[in-house]
Amino acid sequence: MASTTTAQVIIDDAELLLQDESNDRWSAAEHLAAVNAGMKEICIVKPDAYASTGAVTLAKGIVQDLPTGGFQLMEITRNMGVSPGATPGTVIRLMDRRILDAMNPSWTSLTASATVEYYMYDERFPLKFSVCPPQPTSAFGYVEMTYAKAPTVIAADATILIPDIYRSILLDYVMFRAFSKDAGHVANLNRASAYESHFGRALGLRQAKEEQESPK
Repeated sequence: MASTTTAQVIIDDAELLLQDESNDRWSAAEHLAAVNAGMKEICIVKPDAYASTGAVTLAKGIVQDLPTGGFQLMEITRNMGVSPGATPGTVIRLMDRRILDAMNPSWTSLTASATVEYYMYDERFPLKFSVCPPQPTSAFGYVEMTYAKAPTVIAADATILIPDIYRSILLDYVMFRAFSKDAGHVANLNRASAYESHFGRALGLRQAKEEQESPK
């Protein structure tokens, strides 16, 4: 879902709430840095806020790396043939490594194939995943994958990289960062704490709502 909200819109909203539209106390650069930091914080809690789905090429062997910029695997759905990865194929099933080990202790020695039957993912090692059977030494397979990406730094005139639904939550984070600058004053410390709490609570409510309405 593409966003239509620019970082500048979030910055303008923050400046209005702070009554600092002339940037006497907080610079536009500070607010922009907070927007970029806030997107990353949101994606840590809600990885699907900035996810990518597409054909990804595999590498030789069993252990694979997530694409550059990815930080969490969400799903691998099907084979997509060999280069250029545009031939939809058989589905790929998620498998618990311990179950596969019990079913076939020698699975790591299976004949290599570009066609994947199972994939395994251990959240303790979020940048890696494994495939069965192993990939060959050349003509690697492609798989259709959805993975969470870390937002890149954007300029003020660029649209935010997460859906518009997170606009108010992102604003809460910017306000938290702004008041944290003056946290030595009790009033601002309280304001920073309130915005931080609202940010976390709103993310939690959003996640609970999605889980409640999930078709799974």
